[in-house]
Order: sequence, then C-alpha cells, then structure tokens
Amino acid sequence: MNRHRLILAGLILLGAGAFVGLRTLIPAQAQVPPPTGKTTPEIVPQTPKTPAAGPSEAGIKKSTEEYVKAFNAHDAKAAAALWTEEGEYHWATSD
Repeated sequence: MNRHRLILAGLILLGAGAFVGLRTLIPAQAQVPPPTGKTTPEIVPQTPKTPAAGPSEAGIKKSTEEYVKAFNAHDAKAAAALWTEEGEYHWATSD
C-alpha cells in the first residue's frame, strides 16, 4: 500500500512540475486595453508628398476623399456608391 502512495505522490509531483514548467514556456495572453467609446476606427487621409501629376490622379484623390468622408460618417450607401459592379480591391502588398 505504501508503494502505491509513493507512486501516486510521484505522479502528482511530476504533473505539477510539468504544468509549472509549461506555463513558463507559453507566453501569457496580451492584455487588451478597455474600449475608448469609439466602435470603429477613423480613416485619416494622408496628403501626398508631391503635387498631383494629372487629371486622372486628381480624380483618384477626389474619389479617395469622398470615400474617407463617407466612411467617417458611417454612410455605407455613399461608400458603396463609389465602387463599380466589377470593381476589385487589391491590397497595397498584393501582386
């Protein structure tokens, strides 16, 4: 009977040691700051470093400013109106 207790105590200590050891290897989850009251981020338009090169670039700038204004106003219909039916969105890092 003493042998069984000794084996059980050893297994419990081994399990506790493994738990503590693994806990130190796995980083804790990052704490998320409490919300500030805003539910959506606001897009801040960036001004270009060089002046507009031509009419197509000026049109793109105007379209972008209209989208930023619609997004910040939470106007989904106005933002959607700036897209075409076959429009595609490409990330800046995509090919």
